[in-house]
Amino acid sequence: MSPRTHDADSFMNFDTLPDVPDDVVRAIKGNITDDAKRLNAKVLSWFIGKDAVYSNTIGKKIRITEINVVSSKHSGKHEAEAICELRVEDDMVNTYGTLHGGCTAYVVDICSSIPLVALGIEHGVDGSGMSQSINIMYHASATSGTTLRIVSTTMVMKGRVGVSRCELWDKEKKRLVASGIHSKFRPSNSAGVKL
Repeated sequence: MSPRTHDADSFMNFDTLPDVPDDVVRAIKGNITDDAKRLNAKVLSWFIGKDAVYSNTIGKKIRITEINVVSSKHSGKHEAEAICELRVEDDMVNTYGTLHGGCTAYVVDICSSIPLVALGIEHGVDGSGMSQSINIMYHASATSGTTLRIVSTTMVMKGRVGVSRCELWDKEKKRLVASGIHSKFRPSNSAGVKL
């Protein structure tokens, strides 16, 4: 069974994913184990894809810099936070030279999934899932050359549903560029899912 094949019993088997270089794992700060950091990096690499899949040239530029799993100060339950960085380049901008809305949506999709996967790993479940909805608010522009600091935090992870929020910050200007809420679900039987 290839890593992209799913069955009713196992939506994703992280152990079958190709490994990532040790320096990628060492670059991730945070309070989770190195094994959990490696699994998160493997899942990110898998979602981005190595072949000619949608926007993988952009996805390969995303760097996880930190992942933490902590007790929520509001609910006392575990929540995960992932911080990533991405430099805006010419292939990510629109005709005005600012970060394209479609690229923003792609970044929110990928980066907001990381804390859900991290929390899933912490609890021994698959936190990846499939997107139900992504809602994005655009707050400011980011031009080519801007480094984005992307902060994503789980909001809910219960049963087959996970929700996280994601904020794209201009790292230098400390200005919020965009924010999003991403809802994902894990099908109970992916072979029988009809959309």
